Amino acid sequence: MMKASVKKTHIIASTVMVAAMVMGISTHSEAKTKKKPAPAVAADTNVLPDMVLGSPKAKITVLEYGSSACPHCGHWYNTVYADFAKKYIDTGKVRYVFREIPTQNIDYAVYMLARCASTHVSATLPDPKAYFTIVDGFWAQQKAIFDSGDAGPPLKALAKTVGMSEEDDDNCLKNKDLLDKLSANIDKHSKADKVESVPTFFINGKKLEGGNELKDLDAAIADAGKSH
Repeated sequence: MMKASVKKTHIIASTVMVAAMVMGISTHSEAKTKKKPAPAVAADTNVLPDMVLGSPKAKITVLEYGSSACPHCGHWYNTVYADFAKKYIDTGKVRYVFREIPTQNIDYAVYMLARCASTHVSATLPDPKAYFTIVDGFWAQQKAIFDSGDAGPPLKALAKTVGMSEEDDDNCLKNKDLLDKLSANIDKHSKADKVESVPTFFINGKKLEGGNELKDLDAAIADAGKSH
């Protein structure tokens, strides 16, 4: 399975740009690559919690770095994820962690809405299921969204399913503090793990090399399990 390259210089998205994107600006625009100013939150602080599915007692952790706009990530979600989840997450065998990587500006709108969805009910107890309702929902509709060039209606529809109003959406996408924290989080983790393409997977901290089909994950998970 192919992967999308991640630019060495990190993407910049202003809150105005993010808000405008969901009002119908083309989803195909590439992100600007000018040097990023220092974030408001220290880059060495885990400023946002990981989004995690599965049992906290699982002996195997599968970490995915992905992009909502990356077609290869969308393909993996639409062709592999359901079987992977049924076999490993739903059975409690694997703790699945997702970390955001932006490859286009639209990623920021998706991630910000997903983060807001996760804290819509409780700011102190983020709900991963609400987060993945947005991210997974975007991947499920990715081709249709990009064909239309308008991410606004489907993103707002996804946000509505977790109880967010249009006012909630607008306030979320204009939240500069959230954007700064998201940018710092991405910067910290992607540099630490030297992520250069997406999707990229780590199994108990070991990078998955080669393919990322279910059989490749099966082999890596089996290998990681031998040490337990």
